Amino acid sequence: MSEKSTEAELVVIEQKHLRWLCNEEGGERTDLRGAHLRRADLRGTDLRGTDLTEANLNGARTETEEEAQNEARAG
Repeated sequence: MSEKSTEAELVVIEQKHLRWLCNEEGGERTDLRGAHLRRADLRGTDLRGTDLTEANLNGARTETEEEAQNEARAG
């Protein structure tokens, strides 16, 4: 994935990844190795199976506020 991927490219990447998760034709596992995702808003993005080796996720938002509150209550 390019460091300067456009929003449209990211939508296509996410769609391919979702098809991969569902074992559908045209699916492709997302490879975010070394990606700069600092402060990215990834809420609602299904990252299961994504290769995030050495990706910079500092400050990235990966869950909704409601999920964070539920997790805090449960823990």
